[in-house]
Amino acid sequence: MVLLEVRSRAVGVPDGPTVPAVWLEVAADEAVLTLREIVGRAVEAQLAAADAADREGSASGSKTPRAARSSVGAQFRSGPDRTEPVGGAAAETERAMAAIDRGLVAVFAGGRRLESPDEPVAVRPGDRITFLRVTALVGG
Repeated sequence: MVLLEVRSRAVGVPDGPTVPAVWLEVAADEAVLTLREIVGRAVEAQLAAADAADREGSASGSKTPRAARSSVGAQFRSGPDRTEPVGGAAAETERAMAAIDRGLVAVFAGGRRLESPDEPVAVRPGDRITFLRVTALVGG
């Protein structure tokens, strides 16, 4: 069993999304995954963690229901669609892959950037997967 930590960061995005860090369990016999598989599993885990956080917030009387789930979806959106409702794992995975293709989000695993959706990625215990949301500099 290999455990992978998945974190999301937003650079240059004021009030950027705050997405919970999650852990992915990968069986030893599937220690090679594609970028698409990593993104799909990570998005599914992030949505599950966000749903749990939202349930806890609702139980404690939070005035912003579904805020955690919205932040998961917002990490892959830009412009006017940042407030669209968050779909299921499959829809958000496709949105994430489109954001990666457009260069809005970079994905790093084991210290290197992943770019091809079907690129095989050997994962090792302790590897960290990072979704890095980037913003172009103004006037640059």
